[in-house]
Amino acid sequence: MHLTEYYMSGCEKDSQTELEIMWTNQHGTGPKTDDRVETQVILQYMCQAFPSGQVKDINKDFQLHTIRNGGNRNQQGFNENAAESRQIRTDRGLHEPKEYYNVYVRRERNKGLFTADQNLKGDTARFTRQNANGNRRGLEVPEERDYYPYWGPTPWIDMAIMVSNKKTESLMKEHVKSRDLYEKWLCIMKNGLAKQKTCPRTSNRNRPAEKCVASYITKESCENGGGDWVKVTTNYKEKYSENSANSACANKFQTVIKGVAYEPHLIAQGADGQEQDLVKADPPEVIYAPSTVVNHNGMNMQGKFSSYKWKVPYFPSQTIQRCVLRIRYNITTDDAPRNFDASNNDDVKNNPTTLAVDGKTKLQLALNTAQLARTFQDRTHVFYLKPRTTLVDQFKNSKIVYIWGMGKRGNIVQTYPAMEYRFTPERVTVTTKDVLCFAWSGSNNNPNNAGEGQARSDRTNVCWVKEGCSSLKPAACSSLPLEVVDHVKEFNAAKLNLHLNTGCYTGNDDLQAQLNNAPASCNPPCFRITKPGEYCYMSTRNNNFSNRRHMGQIIVT
Repeated sequence: MHLTEYYMSGCEKDSQTELEIMWTNQHGTGPKTDDRVETQVILQYMCQAFPSGQVKDINKDFQLHTIRNGGNRNQQGFNENAAESRQIRTDRGLHEPKEYYNVYVRRERNKGLFTADQNLKGDTARFTRQNANGNRRGLEVPEERDYYPYWGPTPWIDMAIMVSNKKTESLMKEHVKSRDLYEKWLCIMKNGLAKQKTCPRTSNRNRPAEKCVASYITKESCENGGGDWVKVTTNYKEKYSENSANSACANKFQTVIKGVAYEPHLIAQGADGQEQDLVKADPPEVIYAPSTVVNHNGMNMQGKFSSYKWKVPYFPSQTIQRCVLRIRYNITTDDAPRNFDASNNDDVKNNPTTLAVDGKTKLQLALNTAQLARTFQDRTHVFYLKPRTTLVDQFKNSKIVYIWGMGKRGNIVQTYPAMEYRFTPERVTVTTKDVLCFAWSGSNNNPNNAGEGQARSDRTNVCWVKEGCSSLKPAACSSLPLEVVDHVKEFNAAKLNLHLNTGCYTGNDDLQAQLNNAPASCNPPCFRITKPGEYCYMSTRNNNFSNRRHMGQIIVT
């Protein structure tokens, strides 16, 4: 499977890589939405070093917790008493590692939280007001999913916190400045501790580990129970290496801190390790979310898709990173005050009844206490962040802007809640010094939705349109004037134009006119436009007026 690749940011102040993240949400966000709801949008990413670029070249243990897409739609199996090596399948998707989930199905849930009249079927972090039955979805921890900021360590690195009012903005800014963003605590026990489960089995010996995480979630209960209350460091990008110290970028735009590295794939989560130098992740940005309308899964009040411009992180080790991105959307309604806790569980009931004005007729309110506050989320497929070492020296410290593909095959009804094909951003403004990169990913296994070319297939190409961005019938694909294209890598300008026209086709046979034999995904070489002006482009395959407009514009200043 092709994984989309993006260049990391560089180590200089102006050498950022920008990637615009876009989404829709149904229930409203931002300061102008319905005043009876409060919402947050939380953006996070998770990466792991991937030095060789191929899973098969790395030790077998690494394959057990490699972030990967699934070869089918089945989730990983889970048995807390079985070793990781005996249950993780490499043909199934994996984000959070098995041992991370194993910690939280043994760890107590926070019993001070408001659960209303929901009958939680267990006392661990599997069970929440929104997940009373403890259902499992992959190896995600339900309690961590439903609450932010979370009090336990997680493998997710915070990118942005988007809020809807001043009170939450103030609280989140305090959190971002606090030690809690980077410091979490775990209760570490020796195997056989009284009143605790046996430690999970190790993969290499299939015996219980000597140390593991106990169920206690407070310092007092941990120490009273015979465990050690240990601080671990989260929200770090990577361990500081000799490569980092010796590179030309050493100590530039990075903060190195000392701490015990949180490592979610280990049975003790790394808490039994030693302090070491860690590269601190940039603190998340706290901003207002774009304002959207309640019960409208579409554009925001400014007539645009809600979006966030991600400044892709810089990893000092210059090691390829294998990553996934998560967006969470939380809505809290005024049906229950935000400060409700466990002492208020009896104050709100499921489907309460009231009386009509005659004092006799009963009316029922449709109120589900599992949904007084709800959390929704989406995740990306796996993508790579690669160092700029392959770029020519001239561009290693340039700003890089990505234009990527959004949507999938089908008309608006068939693709919902996704959307039809579009370039993102559709209009981008850059300078003559900036580097542009296209990137798109698709599938050959979409449902049999409406579209051009071979059924079930996604295809994209880039055809420059000299007639302007309003034209639907260009006489022919035009070239970017060769003299204005400064090519960054590999191809010359003429070859780059043809490569984009053909949707990255590299085969020996003739290209099928609807791109059927072109790849579904591609990372074309990057380039720079050296002459100011407006440059329009389209995808010839998907620019079907009946159900989509697949065009874009680059404005160069």
